Amino acid sequence: MRLDAQRDGMTGHGAKRGARWPSQTRRAPARALRDPHLWAGLALLAAVLAVVTLGDRLAPYDPHALSGRPLERPSAAHPLGTNDIGQDLFSQVLLGGRASLVVGAGAATLSTALAWALGLLAGLGARPYATVGAVADLFLALPFLPLTILIVAHFGTGRPVVALTLGLITWPAFARVMRARVAAELAAGYVEAARATGARPARVLLRHLLPATVPVATAKFVLTAQSAIAIEASLAFLGLGDPVAIS
Repeated sequence: MRLDAQRDGMTGHGAKRGARWPSQTRRAPARALRDPHLWAGLALLAAVLAVVTLGDRLAPYDPHALSGRPLERPSAAHPLGTNDIGQDLFSQVLLGGRASLVVGAGAATLSTALAWALGLLAGLGARPYATVGAVADLFLALPFLPLTILIVAHFGTGRPVVALTLGLITWPAFARVMRARVAAELAAGYVEAARATGARPARVLLRHLLPATVPVATAKFVLTAQSAIAIEASLAFLGLGDPVAIS
C-alpha cells in the first residue's frame, strides 16, 4: 500500500508539473508587459515611427530642392550636411526613412510568416520535419546577395519587388530555428500529456506549439526588418534601386 501511495503521489506531482506549463505559457505576455526594457524599446520605436511619419512636416527643406552648396559639412543650417548636388541630407533621411521602414516591415512580415508556418508544419510528423529541413537547406545553399541582385535586376527595382524578394529568400535560417524549437516543445511533458489525453495534432499545434514559438517569431521579425532595411539601402547604393526615389 505504501508503494501504491508513493506511486500515486509521483503521478499526481507529475501531472501538476505538466499542468503548470500551459499556465506559464499564458502568463508569459503578462510578465513581458511588466518588463521595463519592453516599454523602453516600444517608446523608442514609437518615436522613430512618429518622426518618419511626420518627416514631410519636420524636414527643414524640400528633400528634392537644392538648398545649399554641394558637399557642405554639418552645420546649424544643415545638421547632416548636403550631398554632391546641394540637397539637405537631414531632410532626405526623414523622407527616406518611411520608404525603408515600409520595405523592412513588408519583407519581415512575409519572411516571418513563412518561417513560422513551415516551422510549425514540421511538428506534424517525421515526413514534414524532414521536408522542411531539406527545403531550407536548398535555399541556404544559394548565394544570398547574387540571388537578390539577379531577381531585382530581372523583375524591377521597385520597393514592392525588393520587399517581396527579401521576404522570399530570408526565411530558411529561421525556419530551421523554429523547427528546432517545435521539436523541443514536442518533447516537453505538457505536450506529451496533451497527446496522452487524446488531443489532435492540430489542437496541440494551435494550443501549445503556437504560443511557445511567439518569442522566436518576434525576434525573427525584428532581425529581418533590420537586415531588409540595410539590404535595400545597399541595393540602392549599387544602382539597383529606384533612381528617383529617396531611401
